[in-house]
Amino acid sequence: MVFNLTTSGAFEIVGTKSNTGSKHPLAAANTTAVKKKVETMFCLQPLKIVEVQVKFKAPKPSATEDWPMVMCNERSGELVAAFSNGDTQKFALSGELLRPNLSLLTEVPSKNSFA
Repeated sequence: MVFNLTTSGAFEIVGTKSNTGSKHPLAAANTTAVKKKVETMFCLQPLKIVEVQVKFKAPKPSATEDWPMVMCNERSGELVAAFSNGDTQKFALSGELLRPNLSLLTEVPSKNSFA
């Protein structure tokens, strides 16, 4: 089974690991680059597996255009496996951006306006 993995939305593949002995025909040869790209193309043999680590890319908390000032902001995306026979398989991904909500209750009014 020959396939390629991609993501959509606010997600990225940060690591992959496989116990297969064969390489994808279009996979890049091992180079001595400083930073190696994550392998996303696989030629999987029967009874072999691929482990995929997916990261949720959250914007900076101060970027209110990308992350509005609401308690919960949901993001969705997909992990897509595109096979050599033209078929695709999609796995739904979801992430939540959370902001704290603080409620302060005092028993007596404060004389300090900054309290």
